[in-house]
Amino acid sequence: MMLACKQVAETAQKSNNSIRIIGDYSTEHNQISNILNKHWHILEQDKVLKEVIGARPVVTFRRSKNLRDRLMHSHFTITTKPTSLSELTKGCYKCGNCLACPFIEKTTSIRGHSDIEEFKLRHFMNCKTPGVVYIMRCICNKLYVGKTQRQFRRRILEHVGDVRNKRNTSVAIHVNELHGGNVNTMKFFAVEHFQPTTRVGDIDTKLLQCEAKWIFWLNSRSSAGLNEGFTFKPFL
Repeated sequence: MMLACKQVAETAQKSNNSIRIIGDYSTEHNQISNILNKHWHILEQDKVLKEVIGARPVVTFRRSKNLRDRLMHSHFTITTKPTSLSELTKGCYKCGNCLACPFIEKTTSIRGHSDIEEFKLRHFMNCKTPGVVYIMRCICNKLYVGKTQRQFRRRILEHVGDVRNKRNTSVAIHVNELHGGNVNTMKFFAVEHFQPTTRVGDIDTKLLQCEAKWIFWLNSRSSAGLNEGFTFKPFL
């Protein structure tokens, strides 16, 4: 009994100092463990690496996918049938019935500064479309790239309100200082649209990555543009 306890304690101590390798269980799990143990001494030849990886790896196997996992999805997706308008018409347009319409610039394509000369919009979008990456083009050709999970019009009207209330945002400061607070100098259009999913963080991650891509492609970072604090963090 005491010998068994001692072996368990030694195994636990060894596990704490070793790298744990986790993989799906399979019929080859014994072969995988044997190969790692057989060739582990090659890694131990590096004195610095040896201090990090420990004496031997601890191989752990989790349950692999069964028939139920393969036939059923843990997160269902809602498919929406596109209308004939959205199938045939691509671009950004006014909805024709909201306060944001005067600020919408009808757009079907946009030119960048890098590898792609012209990007043709792939979705039908208007003021009421949620989950979009958008661009604000000032009358002086300064650009701002943004994203929103809400209806596009709500974000547009927020920008308008920022200017009128002289809030401390890059767009509001630019319009107030260089264009006398004239909100009509701003024109907005959406460039990409993402459908919501059952996973809460999915769409925001996609929007952040897409926003960063457009900021880089259009070179809208300050001082060439109006985007501040550009980062590649969404891709990490």
